[in-house]
Formats: sequence, structure tokens, C-alpha cells
Amino acid sequence: MDQYDVPLFVAAVWLCPQSGVRSLGHVPPTTDRRARFLAFLSVHRDAKIVQALGAQMVTAQETLALSIGRDEDGRSSLPDVLDAERSAATSQASLAQALQQNGDGSVVLNVAIGSGYNVDRRDQANFL
Repeated sequence: MDQYDVPLFVAAVWLCPQSGVRSLGHVPPTTDRRARFLAFLSVHRDAKIVQALGAQMVTAQETLALSIGRDEDGRSSLPDVLDAERSAATSQASLAQALQQNGDGSVVLNVAIGSGYNVDRRDQANFL
């Protein structure tokens, strides 16, 4: 998102109709504008975290490639390569966790603005 997307999206969240769209299993948007705004901020923050962790993972993978190359040339030792592998694996796991958190936040935001569906409904006949 660039600097122009944020005000438009905030306006869409802020001005979301209180009644929402009427359909089977539809969850009406929350009437609390603060909750909608906080859900948006959470998604925006999570997107920035994912971006930063993605850059960190790329750096860790480049470091691993350099360590492997240095080990093949005999200028580095096996513990250095293992440390680089551990660092790359840790950064990849952190990125996966951040992506999951970003997805969870997107679901919360969509439900808050009224575009989510009620998954806690008791009658499951419509889903079978």
C-alpha cells in the first residue's frame, strides 16, 4: 500500500454502512468504528512486518549461499555454514508466522467491515 491507499481505505472502513448486506449467513459489520479502524491498523502493521521479514529472509538466504561458496573454496568452516542454515530457517519460520498472522488479521478486518460470513452458525445443512 502506498501513501494514497491508506486514506481511501480508512474512509471506506470509517464510512461502512451500519446495516451491511443482507444474505444468508452474513455477519453485519460491527457498529464500533474504532474496532474497524483498529482492525485496519492491525492488517497494515502486519503487512509492514511481512515486508520486513521477507527482506530479512532474502538476506539470510544470500548469506547462506555465500557461506556454502566459502566452504567449498575452503575459506570457511562447517559451523559457519550450519549457523547460516539455522539463520535462514529461522527467518523463513518467522515469515511464515507473520503471513499467518496477516491472514488472520485480514479475516478480522473483513468481518468488521461486514464482508465476512458467520462461520459459527449451528445449522450446517447449507454446507453439506
